[in-house]
Parts: sequence; structure tokens; C-alpha cells
Amino acid sequence: MRTSFKSFKLTISIIVPSYNSSAFLLPCLKSIQSRTNRDIKIHLIDNCSTDDTLQVALSHPFPGTSVLVSSQKDGGAAEAINKGFKLANSAIIGWLNSDDCYASGAIDRALKAFQENPKLMVVYGKGSHIDEAGKTIGPYPTLPPKTNINRFKDGSFICQPTVFFRRQVFSDIGYLDESLKTAFDFDFWLRIFQHYSKSQIGFIDSIQAYSRLHQQTLTRRFRQTVALESMKVISDHLGDAPAHWMLTYFDELCERYPFVDERESLTELLKSTLAKAKAFMKPTNFEQLIKTLQSDYRLILAKPQIFMSVQPDGWVSKSATIRFRYGPDVPRTLKLSCVGGWPENRRLNLNFLSSDGDLQKAAVESQEEFVIQLEAPETTTESYYVWKIQTRQSFVPAKALKKSKDTRSLSFKVLNLTIE
Repeated sequence: MRTSFKSFKLTISIIVPSYNSSAFLLPCLKSIQSRTNRDIKIHLIDNCSTDDTLQVALSHPFPGTSVLVSSQKDGGAAEAINKGFKLANSAIIGWLNSDDCYASGAIDRALKAFQENPKLMVVYGKGSHIDEAGKTIGPYPTLPPKTNINRFKDGSFICQPTVFFRRQVFSDIGYLDESLKTAFDFDFWLRIFQHYSKSQIGFIDSIQAYSRLHQQTLTRRFRQTVALESMKVISDHLGDAPAHWMLTYFDELCERYPFVDERESLTELLKSTLAKAKAFMKPTNFEQLIKTLQSDYRLILAKPQIFMSVQPDGWVSKSATIRFRYGPDVPRTLKLSCVGGWPENRRLNLNFLSSDGDLQKAAVESQEEFVIQLEAPETTTESYYVWKIQTRQSFVPAKALKKSKDTRSLSFKVLNLTIE
């Protein structure tokens, strides 16, 4: 009697790379369960954790699963995950980072898709972001397999923990690129989309996994590397990378500077990154990117170890923050040259709240130029100081000026920043 393909139960292995993952590992492993009493092999690939990661993995029962642990030093995440891929001998492979979780029923839905359609080589679904406490933040920007491959230029539209694939994929396209430190999954998806037809890539229209965002994730810790490697991957596979990758990186750098590990000025940090990104962009796009950045007031106003969070054209919308990193025997007085620039004259009331709780107030005319002077306290060590400038007054250009389409609420513009 001939047995149909659907009568076989597909075997499955889940690769879980880990390093000092005890805070999130238990919910991760608990989420790897099947409702159909299917035996699941978990390959925990550990990078010699020094916390309780191994104890968590070995001391808790996980029904329906076998936890196989390998703990040894590796050369990076891609190498560790590849090791797990090579150890796994199941027909279907999943890959779940130790801080992520599967949604209930995710494995069964994926296996059902493979079981019902033997042509499928890869299956993925919708994902959702969660925070450290497991609270849902929002959906991952997922798109279905019918999406044009060039949409990858905007960023990955595949949520990594939702992906399952047949073991044959490694024979067809190879393993993760271990030369990449952060974008190895992005590169893997592009190779999959280039090698297989759309009919061989399945999509599950349900939440399949939760991707946890916290400060220790690779994408949070290595923002420059993420941007540059993503641009390289796009350039390698699709021809050229768009400028928004550098603009997004600059936005993220502005959110942290000068409270970063590097000692260079914001300009020097950006220059070094742009020098590396140039090879991945069209020359005309790169030239336009440089012009855009050169006209950005966040960069114009920035000084070594000083940053002010104005909008790209220098305007402040009711609130702005100044961050100052300084040491002993250096200038500590900041002067901001500003202008109200309102179409009508009104009183502009400003509050200046410093990081030590000191509150100062000032009132200026909204059409006039004015100077804001701030002074950081003396210090004997390297110090970090923050001022927040706030006002309740603003105007909307589109409402006040006939030809304007600017719908922002604007309070005042900063023309220059000096330190004395």
C-alpha cells in the first residue's frame, strides 16, 4: 500500500544560541512546545555563559522536547548558529534567539504548512516586538513572499524567529555568512528569495513569534555595524543601498551623542562611517546624502562632547535637550544664539531644567533674536550634564503663512552654539 506524504510526521529541531541568557531563557524554552505531542529537539548553543544559563536549560523539564546543550567559545553569533544547524539532523529547522519566544501553536502551524505543501522550502509568519518584561510594543513590519525582492532595500520584512525551513536549504544556498557580525540573517533571507521561487516560500498569516527588544541585543549595541553590514548585503545582492540607512544611523547617533563610548566629535564619527558606506551607494545618491547632512542643524550645532536635539532645520518644537560631557578645567558656559521668527509678535516663556534639578525661567519676544546662556557646574572628574528647554508657546507655519505647507508646531530656531 502506498503511503501519502501527509501521513509522515516531520521531525524538527530548534537552534537556540545563548550567552548569559538566564534572564530570558526560561520563557524562550517553554515556548518551544507542540500541541501534537511531537518530539522537538532543542540545540542550545552556548558561548561559555558565566551566569545561570546552563542551569536554567538543564534543571527545568520542557515537555515534548529534548534539550541538547553545547557550551564552548565561539567566534560570533553566526558561527554559533551555524554550529547548531550542522548538529541538527531533523527535516525542519527553526532558529529562536534565547531572548525571543514562539507564539502559542507556532511550531504546529509551520509544520502543517510543510506537511500540506511538499514544495515549500521556507515558511515564515507575522512577528511582534516585546520589551524586557514581555509587554507587546508593536508589530514587526512583515510583508508576504509575493513582495518584490527590492523591498529589502528598505530593510528586512522577515521577522527572524518566525522562520522555519527544510534542511535542504543549506545544500541549496549554504549556511550563514560568518564574516557578518549582525546582518547574517538579512543576507540569508536575500539568498533564499534569490534562489527559490515565490511558490516555494510559505507565509502564515498569524503571529508566529515575539522578538524582544532590549539594550543588550546586537541591533541595539552595534548600530554602526548594523547599518554598514546591511548596506553591504543590499549592495552585494541588489546593486546599491539607499541613503536612508545612513540617515537612520545618524538619527540614532543623535539620540545618544555625546554619551557614547567613542571620544570623537559627532562630525568625525559620522565622517568615518560615511567613508565606509560610500562603497555601497550610487555616487549621485552619496553626494546628495552629504549635502543633506551638511545642512542638518543637529550636525552644524554639535561640538565635541556637546549635542542639542533641534530639528534638522534648527527649529525647536516646544522642547529640546542639550547633552554635555566634560571634565575639569574646560570651558563650561554654553551660549545659544536663537531667533523666534514668528509671523506675529508674542511673548515666549522659556523654562530651563538642568539634570541636578535647577529650574530657570526667561521671557523673550517671539520675533526677536536672543541669546540663551547656560553654565555647567565645576567638576573634578568626567561629568555628564543635561539641560531641557521647554515652552508652551508655538506657531504652525501652514496656519500663519499662506504659501507654507509646514504643519509643525514651532517655538524658536537655534542659529549657533558656542562654548566659553
